[in-house]
Amino acid sequence: MRARIQRSGRTVAPLIAAALLISTATALGAIPDNTNGVISACYKSSTGAIRAIDAQAGDTCAKSESLLTWNQVGPQGPAGPQGPAGPQGPAGPQGATGPQGPAGPAGSVSVTPVTTLFSIGPGQSQASATCPTGTAATGGGYHITATPVDVQQPYVNASGPVIETDQFSVPSSVGWFIQMFNGTTSAASIDGYLWVVCV
Repeated sequence: MRARIQRSGRTVAPLIAAALLISTATALGAIPDNTNGVISACYKSSTGAIRAIDAQAGDTCAKSESLLTWNQVGPQGPAGPQGPAGPQGPAGPQGATGPQGPAGPAGSVSVTPVTTLFSIGPGQSQASATCPTGTAATGGGYHITATPVDVQQPYVNASGPVIETDQFSVPSSVGWFIQMFNGTTSAASIDGYLWVVCV
């Protein structure tokens, strides 16, 4: 709040300063006003005297005086622009290891048995059982169901997994085989079946 004073041949600034001293020295009441921070004073133009008054308590200026008011604290200015972001702080220490989580559910395995009949004639030959594509052999075996009458015991040369390699030369088990010798002097065959367990 501002008051304008016009007086010929004199300056108002020294009077304002004097008023501040007077208000400090004579303020016994609410000077400045404790509700809005306004300082009130009376100015007598004939003598140039200024006296502070407690307008909040009801004090007023005489008819020969003019009321002057001004704020002790000016209005708050606008917010300044945001400053630049500061540098990134150092990494904090590593936190403590958390508790172990619960065990997951048990996995499941799909097992596919494959059975193949074989019939091996006179001489040496072999038979095999192959797993479906995308599975691998984990075990296998054979069972002989019939032999020629002149063959007391079939001669099994080998039995085991069928191994193949892919384009990167990685071996994998894809089935099960049996190799045997039929020493009969007739045309009779050795019959049976092969099985392979695939997962």
